[in-house]
Amino acid sequence: MLRIGLCDDQPDARDALRIQLERVMREDEEEIVYEFSTGAGAVRWLRKHPGEIDLLFLDVEMPGVSGMEAAELAIHGRHDPCVAHRAVPVMEAVTAAVL
Repeated sequence: MLRIGLCDDQPDARDALRIQLERVMREDEEEIVYEFSTGAGAVRWLRKHPGEIDLLFLDVEMPGVSGMEAAELAIHGRHDPCVAHRAVPVMEAVTAAVL
């Protein structure tokens, strides 16, 4: 099971990414576990729930903790998620996380 997290400060952007992902996700193999509206919120959650997200999509430009900063903070955990910035095509990110 591939567990996916989405992080974007703009609700419309999160909705658009969720729709794109739902088009390519296999029902029994991938699911969107959690959505975050800030980079700081994503990092806090990941630290409290290590290993619960396998693939994390991050918006690069967000107020406060940017997607780049959140990625750096997230990868220092014990169970690091695969991090994809919004510039990475959805299928490429999902494929990389599965392999």
